[in-house]
Amino acid sequence: MKNLQLLLALTFSQMATGEMDLSPIYASDQPTLTSKSIEMESEQFRALGHLRMFKAKLTGAVERRDQAQKDLQRAEDLAKTGQISPAELESAKMHALDTEVQLGRCKAQVKQSESQFLTKKFKILEEGNPGQDHRKSIAEALLNSILVEQTHQKEAYEASKSTTAYFARRVESGKVLLEKKVISKTAYESRVSQHSLALEEELSIKEDLESLKNSIHGLKKTLERL
Repeated sequence: MKNLQLLLALTFSQMATGEMDLSPIYASDQPTLTSKSIEMESEQFRALGHLRMFKAKLTGAVERRDQAQKDLQRAEDLAKTGQISPAELESAKMHALDTEVQLGRCKAQVKQSESQFLTKKFKILEEGNPGQDHRKSIAEALLNSILVEQTHQKEAYEASKSTTAYFARRVESGKVLLEKKVISKTAYESRVSQHSLALEEELSIKEDLESLKNSIHGLKKTLERL
């Protein structure tokens, strides 16, 4: 019981600082050992593996975003002196936008994985320390985690809309260039395909946001009842 109270207090403190303790706990260390807590322990370690994987991906996403920003700045400087074409500058802008989308997605995945990992830890402690109701504290911890995830997904969504708009403009200009026979039908179809992929990404993030919105609504209703 005390262990769960300490974990909840520590979790809220870590959420405030952004530093999450990734130490797992063991069902056998709890006063009560059940088949459910043993199952939760196994799921906890799988969740921890996913979390570490996404944190590693996040490091790479940050590096790619930073490099894309540097490349864009370099492209803008070269464009001012006519050393690169407008198309090359647009390509650098598109790449920078795309890395922002992927970075936002990675941040959201990390928060989602943190939430899943914490849920498993809470369940192990709750199962192994019966006799006290901690549902409200657990719901509050999960709500805070999902709210942070929602913020990162919103950032990714805004960036994805800019990317989709960029490719939509490329499709429209491509129609004109195709009619004038400046570009081939294959080149135009490539623009259409790129726009479709960008739109698919945008809609995917939008669906994720809707799911998060529903989760937040559900948790708030739960907290009102508790």
